[in-house]
Amino acid sequence: MNVQEYMRLPYTYIIKPIQDESGSYFHASVLELDGCQSSGQTMKEAYDSLMEVIEP
Repeated sequence: MNVQEYMRLPYTYIIKPIQDESGSYFHASVLELDGCQSSGQTMKEAYDSLMEVIEP
């Protein structure tokens, strides 16, 4: 299996709103890929940024 086939497997994306001392934002991660995470000011921005992270 090559990298492109591996990245087409179904993954669980988790996007959560965060509100802490630094403000409000969204944190996105891939459950099956430890350390694969991103954030953004909107849910779409967090998701799009996460897709850039996992692009082969």
